[in-house]
Amino acid sequence: MTARAGTALITGGARRLGRAMALALAAQGYDIALHYNGSEAEAQELKPALESFGATVYLLQTDLRDMQAVRQLVPQTLAVATAPFNVLINNASAFFPKSFADTDTELLDLFFDLHLKAPFLLTQAFAAHCQTADILGNVVNLTDIHIQKNPTAYMAYILSKKSLSDFTALAAKTLGPQVRVNAIAPGHILEPVAGNEDQSEVARQKAPMRRTGNVEDISAALLSLLGNSYLTGQTLWVDGGLRL
Repeated sequence: MTARAGTALITGGARRLGRAMALALAAQGYDIALHYNGSEAEAQELKPALESFGATVYLLQTDLRDMQAVRQLVPQTLAVATAPFNVLINNASAFFPKSFADTDTELLDLFFDLHLKAPFLLTQAFAAHCQTADILGNVVNLTDIHIQKNPTAYMAYILSKKSLSDFTALAAKTLGPQVRVNAIAPGHILEPVAGNEDQSEVARQKAPMRRTGNVEDISAALLSLLGNSYLTGQTLWVDGGLRL
């Protein structure tokens, strides 16, 4: 039997970019620990597609706003994984506009729980595992190109993603050489979720590449980060040059 490339835990892995990255990693020989919260139907539907690549798939339901449950996600992955647990992708996200004046502590907690606290705790536990098991690990955080643009209509969201970007650099400096920590900052890749304005035509007009992206662009960025052992603390801006 061919040795597996490892086991990858992907938060928010059942839908959208998480789904695409799970499929890309399964095709590269990784087993997949697929985290979801409310997307059980999508996770169950994705499972056989991942298994078609020979991957063993573990479905792990966790509310990432529950920090006690978050602390159990790495141990749960270790309890079921048979291939080395060597990749963590902090992908789970919430995205909708809310003005500065209308942002309350509950909303701040939502964005910072998902985009900073959960990735921090998961990375902490993952790094401890890599040290104990003496394996080289990779963490990839999903940020956003708009952290450079400062759209004030999304203030709490942007603030939390900026924090995740800063955490990427701090964790990379702290955890090397055992664990590499990088980020992907997507531009306009998919149609927006409900409650968000579709800015795809604006992106096509302003980006030097004159198109929006697709999920394959994100998967290619992920594989590039995993494949280059000298990259850490980096952000790949997968935006067709829109940030420019």
